[in-house]
Amino acid sequence: MADFNVAEAEVLMLEIVDPDVKKQFEESAKAIKLVPQGKAKFTNSRGVRLVSQVEPNPGMAWFGEGEQYATANTSKKIAMRVFFTRYAIARSLTGDAIDTTSRESLLNALSSGIREDTDTAMKEFNRQFYGTGTGAIATVTSVSGTSVTFGSSGSNTTSYGARKILLRGEYNFINPSTGAIRVGSGTGVSVPSSRTLSTGVVVFDAVASDVAAGDLLVWKNSYNRSIHGLDYHVNNDTGSYQGQSRADYEALRAVVIDAAVSSVNQPLSVALLDRAELESVYRTGSEGSVDDLTIISSPTQVAAYKLLGYNLVRYDGPNAKFDAGLNVTSHNGHPWVVDVDCPNDAIYIIRKNTFGKFEVKPFGIMK
Repeated sequence: MADFNVAEAEVLMLEIVDPDVKKQFEESAKAIKLVPQGKAKFTNSRGVRLVSQVEPNPGMAWFGEGEQYATANTSKKIAMRVFFTRYAIARSLTGDAIDTTSRESLLNALSSGIREDTDTAMKEFNRQFYGTGTGAIATVTSVSGTSVTFGSSGSNTTSYGARKILLRGEYNFINPSTGAIRVGSGTGVSVPSSRTLSTGVVVFDAVASDVAAGDLLVWKNSYNRSIHGLDYHVNNDTGSYQGQSRADYEALRAVVIDAAVSSVNQPLSVALLDRAELESVYRTGSEGSVDDLTIISSPTQVAAYKLLGYNLVRYDGPNAKFDAGLNVTSHNGHPWVVDVDCPNDAIYIIRKNTFGKFEVKPFGIMK
C-alpha cells in the first residue's frame, strides 16, 4: 500500500486535476447551475422553513365623514417546509490499484475517479431538476420478457427515456399507483445489460413479472427520495406543496398552459410564449416587469421555435455570406437556455431568484 494516510490523500485528491480523460458521451449539467443557494431558516438537520405571504390584508373600506373605519384585519402568512434528501455515488477500486506501492499511481486513480463521479453526480442532479421528487428516470411503454421499451411523458421520443438509463446500474420498477416496487418472484432489482437508443429498448438481467406499461424506473431504493424539481414547483394542481395545500392557497399554483388541451390546441407559437409570460405578470404582481425571466427547453422546442422564422430569413445576394440557420438565444429579450435533460414536450419560463438550493453540506468526498 502506498505510504501516506487517508487525510493526506483527501487533500491531494481535491487539488489534482486530470485533463487527460476524454468523455465519449454527453454529461452536461446546465439548468441546475442556474439556481442560486436558497435563503431560509434551518429548523434542524432535516430541513428548512420558508415563510410565504399568500393573502394581502383585506381590512379596508371607503367611508364617509363620521362613519366607522374598516374592520381591522391582517395579511396571511404560511410556513412551508423543505426536507433534505440524501445522495451518494460510490466507486470501487481494483486490488491492483489499492496494492500499488506508488503514491502517484494511487493518487491518479483516486483523483481521476473522483472527478468523473462528481460530473456524473451533477448530471443526475440536473436530470432530477425537472422531476417531481419521485426519482423517476424513465417510463415503461411495453414489456417483453427481460426487454423493456421506455418512453416519456407527453410527446417525448423513446430514445429520451432510454438515454437516462445507465448500463450496470441497479434499478427498481415502481407501480405509480401504489408506490410499491415491482417484485414478482424475484428481488425487484434489475440491472441493464444493453440498450438501443433509437428504439428505446433496454435489456435487463431480470424483470419482475408484474412490470407493466406506465411503471417508473428509479435507482434502487430511491423512489420518492429525490430532489423536487421544476415539474413539482411549476405546477397548477390542487395537491400538497411543501407542506401546504394548493387547493387552499391558489397563490401557490404556477402558470401552466397545456397546448394539447382543446381550449388551446395549437403548436408552439410566439403568441403562446407571450401568453405564458403575460399570465405570469398577473399571477405574480410584477408590475409589468418581466426582465428577470429565463426560458429553459430541450433542443426539440428550439427546433419548433426556429420553424416560426425560417420563412423570414432573407438572402441578400451572391456577395453576402449565406447562412439560412437561426440562432435562438432569447425570446422577448429573455435568455433561452437549451438543456438536453429538459422534457421534449415542455418549455419552462422561470424567475431564478424565486428558486433556491438548500444544502446541509456541499457535495464532495465523504470521510
